[in-house]
Formats: sequence, structure tokens, C-alpha cells
Amino acid sequence: MRADLLSSVVEGARHIEFGTDEHFELWAPRAEQLRETLVSLGLFEKTLVLQVPWALVTVDGRHTPRSMGTSAAEANEAYLRYYEHLRTLGFPILELQPLGVLADPEHRWGLAPFHYTQDVYEEVVQRVLAGRDGDRG
Repeated sequence: MRADLLSSVVEGARHIEFGTDEHFELWAPRAEQLRETLVSLGLFEKTLVLQVPWALVTVDGRHTPRSMGTSAAEANEAYLRYYEHLRTLGFPILELQPLGVLADPEHRWGLAPFHYTQDVYEEVVQRVLAGRDGDRG
């Protein structure tokens, strides 16, 4: 986000906020294109979407801070229709429940709702390797 090259590319661009109807309406057809591309490459069967919600609280029970202008609860709500659209397109989704994820204040990149405890990362890895997710059984 701070790279000089990036700033020249987005200069003069209009920001379309994630979660808005406009953003979703532009995003949805691109998700469909992604599915078609993955199918044509024979990679769709190997694709797994990770639905890991932003952590509402830290390991010590504090509410996580806002990030990118939004709270964890607001972000999780905004993401729902995106994940649902991917489900309708047939993407398999590995879903973790919000109460099962905690933020780690000691995370190497600092405290954020999407900087999880090591347990969260390990659960994702275990479930991916085991092939156990909500849509595949």
C-alpha cells in the first residue's frame, strides 16, 4: 500500500468501498470469470476458499481494534454475501466460526482483527490437509 509504483498506478482512480452494492456488482462477474478460468485450467477441483472471519476479540478478551476503517463485526457482515456468491458458483469453502478465532496482540505484524493466534493458523492447515471443510464433509 505504500509502494511508489502502486501510487502511480492508482493515481486518479476512484476508490469503490468494499461491501457496497457497487463493489459487489463489479466483483461478482469477476468471481464468475475466475471460476471459468480455474475450470479451463483444471484447477477448480484443487481450489479451496478460506472463510476465516476477522477476530472479534484478542486472546486476553479485549475487543480487536478497527482496521481499514471498519470493525471486525462490520467486516464479517460485509464479507458474507461475497462468500455466499462463491458458494453458489460451487467453490468449496472451509469456514471457521467467529467465536473460534482470536487475534494475537503479540503477532509479528502487530495487533489486527486478521492477525490470528497460532492455533487459528494450525486449524486451517490441519483442515486443509485433512480435506475436512464445511462443503466437502
